Amino acid sequence: VLTKKFDAFCAAVIIANACYTAYTTNYEVTHMAEDPMADVVECSFLAFYVVELMLKFCVHRLYFFCNDDMKFNLLDLGLVLVSVYYQLMIWIFESAGANLTYMRMLRILKVARILRVIRVVKIFTELRLMLNSILGSFHSLFWAFVMLTFVFYIFGLVFVQGTTSYLKQVGDEIDPASKAMILKTYGSVERAMLSLYKAATGGVDWEDIFDEPLIEEMGPMNIGLFIFLIAFIQVALLNILTGVFVENALKLAQPDRDTLALEHRRKELREAQRLREICEAMDINGSGTIELDEFIANIQNGKLRAQLEVWGLHIRDADLFYEMLQTNTGELQEALEIEEFVAGCMRLRGSASTLDIQ
Repeated sequence: VLTKKFDAFCAAVIIANACYTAYTTNYEVTHMAEDPMADVVECSFLAFYVVELMLKFCVHRLYFFCNDDMKFNLLDLGLVLVSVYYQLMIWIFESAGANLTYMRMLRILKVARILRVIRVVKIFTELRLMLNSILGSFHSLFWAFVMLTFVFYIFGLVFVQGTTSYLKQVGDEIDPASKAMILKTYGSVERAMLSLYKAATGGVDWEDIFDEPLIEEMGPMNIGLFIFLIAFIQVALLNILTGVFVENALKLAQPDRDTLALEHRRKELREAQRLREICEAMDINGSGTIELDEFIANIQNGKLRAQLEVWGLHIRDADLFYEMLQTNTGELQEALEIEEFVAGCMRLRGSASTLDIQ
């Protein structure tokens, strides 16, 4: 239950369930009937989820509700309970005679179960960072909507007032079709806000809004305000909002402590493997050890010296450094095992990373 293999297997089952749900949805809309095997397959998936949840309860006990995966666990628990409730209701209504209205409501629960796919992102670091960024940006998204609403409200008021003045000015001279078109676009503040939103975000071409509802005939002030609004939204406001979202996403995408520790450990293992390969290459006699003369011969130049200097180990006295490695092993030996040599260098680089070893 605590292994990555178990999580990967559960993720595979969830993805298979999502694919099967898409298949049954397509089958139902094509044949106007449910797949004959749908109940059997869905019950099999549900049985797996119940067993998975029980295994996690047995392993974590109350820690299930307060560990690092608490949110995913609560989501999984809620979805399993919804799925069990949905299946029980289906059996009850099929045996007692279905209430079509209530059955349609139950379909919402069926669709809600697919939210379990969100659990898959827990396994993949990149997906988890993206999900955290999206969830964390909702606060900025809300205030972005408020800002856009405020801007479109102000300009909507201006254009509705301009429309009113224009219609009063032309009176009955305007034909009913043109008047209906103008009122459809600027007949109220809400309509004007929607029309301006479409023009600014590409819902409609702003030239259509400019020409057909006759903004160009409402006076130079309205023409200037309309062009300024489109330029302000496209050049300034949307770019500013995008910058805010990007900044928040970068903050939220910072790896957590566990990820940093894991990456640091991986880096250490890669560096140790690199040093191990260098030591194996300089072990000419194949003894599996590094003797003093071999160390002195290779420390003067070559890959070994470069690797140790990358770690901050600037060795000027090879005999002293070798003796320090022997001391770290707990006993003086004629030759150091390659693993002991690598482990000793890894330990010394922390305490001597900024010092020359003389």
